[in-house]
Amino acid sequence: MLPDGSMFATGHTDFQLPTEGFNVARVDPDTLEFSRILQHPFIDGFAAATTAMQVGNEIWLGTNRGGMIGYLPAP
Repeated sequence: MLPDGSMFATGHTDFQLPTEGFNVARVDPDTLEFSRILQHPFIDGFAAATTAMQVGNEIWLGTNRGGMIGYLPAP
């Protein structure tokens, strides 16, 4: 959960390609309204983001492709 009560939903695009990009959306759990806050193409060595959380001024990303964590500046 984010400080305002919303949460992130994360998913990858181009499923099962080695160059999957990913999206992160902010979701209001009361209304289920969402807005995409991040759309990112494939990062060399990091594909298929499946989870996101805000840590300070960054968004940290997890993946189902091995034990790695990615991070980007929060929009």
